[in-house]
Amino acid sequence: MEWLELSDEDYKIIDSYNELSMGLKNIAEILGELRISRTSFYRKLRNLSKYFRKVVDIDLNAIGVSPIYVIAEAKAYKYLKLDNYPMTRLIDSYLSICNESYSILSYITTAKRGEHLVESFEEKAGNGIAVEAIQLANCIKPIVFLNSWSVLIPSSLSAEKPSELDQYDLAIVAHLIREASSLSTIALRESMPLSTTYYHYWAHIKSCVRAKAMVPRTKTNVIIEALITNKDYSINDLVKDLASREAIVKKACSTAHHPLEVVLEIWTNSVDRLIASLIKISNRRAISGVKLYPVLQIK
Repeated sequence: MEWLELSDEDYKIIDSYNELSMGLKNIAEILGELRISRTSFYRKLRNLSKYFRKVVDIDLNAIGVSPIYVIAEAKAYKYLKLDNYPMTRLIDSYLSICNESYSILSYITTAKRGEHLVESFEEKAGNGIAVEAIQLANCIKPIVFLNSWSVLIPSSLSAEKPSELDQYDLAIVAHLIREASSLSTIALRESMPLSTTYYHYWAHIKSCVRAKAMVPRTKTNVIIEALITNKDYSINDLVKDLASREAIVKKACSTAHHPLEVVLEIWTNSVDRLIASLIKISNRRAISGVKLYPVLQIK
């Protein structure tokens, strides 16, 4: 990809911004290390914005939101959109390009409604449509440091859950997960007053933000489903093992208890190397039951 051809200085600019955003360094330290002025630092960031975008990582568990992934035969897509299901948002839709075609849909809903949503998918499966629905406990956006290719997943917050999410809160969270660039963008897309958008963000969501960072503008092209069977191996370890120039984990979702059922959304420029990494991890008996779906995004 084109952004991989950027200079080492460009990578340092992005890494420095991420360290600043997560409180790992202050602006004076960064400017001293880079030997540039504040104006030059932010000008270079603006110039890099066509290769990178700002993302927000939210502790969905703390906010009371549950991710759900649905994997089904491709023809089932139109039956699975559930546009009118209360307090539920379809985040992403993918079409697999395996030997068999699958639809893979990603939803968020309030945690207490998640079980009912899974049941509704099971009903469709009972009507002869092959459907697998997975309710997960949390979803994390790993932060990639470009020079070292290490990955930091912020620790969970002990934030107080809102007493009751409403459709405004859910809409804001949905757009932030889909990497909306600003609250004004969300307000415009949802036809919400900007004042309402700001109020709900600051009152119910801001306290559950774990990190803000610049990440490469890459689209998911592989989804992985697996079990983490080793209690000494975490989803953090899995993301770190997969982090390289050939694989960037864009989202990592898992259940709360062992064995951890995980779903990873990944960009890779080498499926062969990704498979080799998964085999190596599997051989260490850290993961099992791996399913890999090359995908095209359809929403």
